[in-house]
Amino acid sequence: MGKKQGAKYKLHQESLGTQEDLHLFLNKIGDNPASLPIVHLSRRKALLELLTVHSELSFIHLKGGYRRIPDLNPELDERQSERLIQESLKWAIKWVFDFCNDKGESKSIKPSRKEVIEMLIFAYKYDFFRDVLFSASKGGYSIKLTNNRLEFIPENINHAFLAYNSWRQAYRERIQINNIQSTGIAAIKEVQSSEFTMPNTWDLGKYTLNEYKQFSVSLDELLSKWIKNHGTKNPKIVIGKYNSSKLVKIHHKNWWFQQISNISGLSQNTVKDIISDLTYSNIKDTDPAYQYFVPLNENELALSACFAGVFIRPERNLVALIPKMPENTFHQLTNDCEGQQISLIKQSLKDEEILIAEKKTKAQEVRPGMDILFLDVNTKELLVVELKWTASPSNTGEMYNVDNQVKKGLEQLQKAHEYVARHIDTILFEYFGASYKGVQPRDQEYCVAINESIGTGEHCDAFAHVVTLDHLIELLNKGVGYTINTLRNTTHRIPNEFYSEVPMNFELLGYDIHCSGTQLKGTWLDKSLPKLSRR
Repeated sequence: MGKKQGAKYKLHQESLGTQEDLHLFLNKIGDNPASLPIVHLSRRKALLELLTVHSELSFIHLKGGYRRIPDLNPELDERQSERLIQESLKWAIKWVFDFCNDKGESKSIKPSRKEVIEMLIFAYKYDFFRDVLFSASKGGYSIKLTNNRLEFIPENINHAFLAYNSWRQAYRERIQINNIQSTGIAAIKEVQSSEFTMPNTWDLGKYTLNEYKQFSVSLDELLSKWIKNHGTKNPKIVIGKYNSSKLVKIHHKNWWFQQISNISGLSQNTVKDIISDLTYSNIKDTDPAYQYFVPLNENELALSACFAGVFIRPERNLVALIPKMPENTFHQLTNDCEGQQISLIKQSLKDEEILIAEKKTKAQEVRPGMDILFLDVNTKELLVVELKWTASPSNTGEMYNVDNQVKKGLEQLQKAHEYVARHIDTILFEYFGASYKGVQPRDQEYCVAINESIGTGEHCDAFAHVVTLDHLIELLNKGVGYTINTLRNTTHRIPNEFYSEVPMNFELLGYDIHCSGTQLKGTWLDKSLPKLSRR
């Protein structure tokens, strides 16, 4: 961690520690994984120990038994517990691949369950610390180092953007919960299918998105059966007696190819190609949430049934994986994604009084900031939208990459504003047809819509006209005028009094780490989400 000399951190003016002290600590954190007890095992044994204990935590979470991690403040809620399970495995499995060899030490001692859990807790804290440290390298925090206390002091954190992202994520989760509660277990498969929003014909090289969807739904049938059977046999969990090894499914690669081929109807070669992409490869920035088949050797693949069945969002994770793979086709697919955004808007917009205009001519194709236009046929109010699409960010570094897209979108909006101002007499005629010849918009406004996260707000103020695609649709269904007023009145953001900084304190290798996160206040959050449905 600390060996990356290119990273620069600003020390707070009250810091007693120096840059050298900071880098010594960072090196200590970076070196620690190589000394963990598990790395003395062979890679196969280490992976089985890790996946077994991690499956236990995953199953406990599934049954609602998430609990506090010692010395971490605040206590874990359900979402933080989910992050513990996801992010701890990301690093723990990487360390096993980095530091374990095929044979291990001849007289190695099997690490205890407690030691494996301590490793997962360290991995969770390590991930959280890395995220905050990355923000510090971008100027978001200065660092105050005093003896064994390291404090991140906020310098340039756009809490309005971070709170907005949390709110929209909670909004989507509430809708998903309502779908399940209203139709029961039968909805789970439907919910997974509804996760796929991109074109079925998407060509991913060796297979299409539709084939991947068939694969994913078929694998989910296997996983659901395994998890249900495990739950029936383990109605109560007694720590020390409960054995989660049955949730780690180990089979020859050919078994996986044949089983999923039989269920899905896909050829074994297609299934083989998909599983090959989903087999953990320890490439840069990969994640077992993206590549959840874990190779134990050349022929055996292990799969954590609970983790893969509960914590994986198939399309989202595949799209996040594609840019990380060699010879990827991600950039070729981006335009398809933006086209799909337009299709989603058309399908979801219920207001018949709103006309939609897309790019029709070559001039419009290359014109920045005007991907799609909305016109209220009665009031002649006009909304001009620039669409942006990115792979959903899974860490702080990727959030900053979203910021670059947001910055570009806002710059393009300025050019759109200038174009509309120059052609105010003909803009409606050009985009909406002959019936609007000589008609001017009564009012006009502009915004950027991005698929899932609006980033950290690094390049813009808190109230910039940037919203998620689902939020744009939600606003437009209340009218173009309503959308324009929401943007201008800054009510597309969470009111300041309904979110706050919350301290996040924990111990890491003898250092007390003090930082903060953004927390939504429950009363506003409850009122702003769809009401929970009752069966």
